[in-house]
Amino acid sequence: MSNNFEIKICGINDKLCMDAAIDGKADYIGLVFYNKSPRNILLSDAKLLLKNRNEHSKIVALTVNSDDDFIRNIEKNIKPDFIQLHGNETPLRCKEIKMKFKIPIIKGIGIKNKFDLIKANLDYENLCDIILLDSPSTILPGGNGETFNWNIITNSEPSKKWMLAGLSLIHI
Repeated sequence: MSNNFEIKICGINDKLCMDAAIDGKADYIGLVFYNKSPRNILLSDAKLLLKNRNEHSKIVALTVNSDDDFIRNIEKNIKPDFIQLHGNETPLRCKEIKMKFKIPIIKGIGIKNKFDLIKANLDYENLCDIILLDSPSTILPGGNGETFNWNIITNSEPSKKWMLAGLSLIHI
């Protein structure tokens, strides 16, 4: 039986979490390179964590409005499988990064409603390899732990791969 879902665990910043993501065969392991995030990781620490990387899990380097020098430093030091752009990167900037670094792009976009979803697809689907649909930003870029409203995507059929952010915890 094949799995129709792929799992991305983001914000890995210590050995215990990295080992759990690898042991759990996460499809994508996200490392946050944004110093304002509580899940930020230094490049030197990320390099150490990636010594045990496996062939199954793709490494995603999440950045926010980064310049070329910083992306080049990430590319050189950790050799990610994907760069996730989770700031205010325009479609032009996404295209520029993809062409310059030859690394697949995931673009994180805060989605409030169906209109935002349509606009995100029109703006980014031909430039990015995956569009990550997230809750709208409040404090920091990204969903800030808020569950994505999955109802927005009802009856939508993307032409590119979508990732859905957000986790709903059930307390028993």
